[in-house]
Amino acid sequence: MGTKRSRKRAPRPDYGPSELRTRHRVVREHRVDGEGRIVKGGRVMTQWPLDRYLARKLISEKQWEAGDKLRRAYQMAGLEPQIVARYSDMVSGGLPLPGSPFYQERRVRAHEAFWRALDGVGFAVQGILWFVVCCGDMAGEWAARRELSKDVALPFLRLALDGLRQHYRI
Repeated sequence: MGTKRSRKRAPRPDYGPSELRTRHRVVREHRVDGEGRIVKGGRVMTQWPLDRYLARKLISEKQWEAGDKLRRAYQMAGLEPQIVARYSDMVSGGLPLPGSPFYQERRVRAHEAFWRALDGVGFAVQGILWFVVCCGDMAGEWAARRELSKDVALPFLRLALDGLRQHYRI
């Protein structure tokens, strides 16, 4: 009879923990490694700095929740940079005029809620919230642009997120 050859089993594809997959969009992909083998894996497409800070346990779950709520209001209000400008925004000062195809009550409410939240935390910490939560940049970059030590960036972000958490009553 023939001899049985032992075959090496290919490692299982790594798509990350299920917790990561429920919070973020993970794209399954195949790539070729340095030795010419096809490797299956996943790549996170929707991860923000707050998500990384939470995964590294640098902020609490409640701080993340408050920051995520602010980011969702920012996106819902349509405040993200646009590739093509809307002329109705120029006339109305940023909000679409009633009757225009872009006018939605929820967008207007999200716009007001976003600015109320920023006003609620105070002027001193609005900058880091805008920079990290809305723009998606790291807290260390925020500190470097203001010529501050990177050691103060995360405590300052935590302070800002705590103020946001109190505003949202989380």
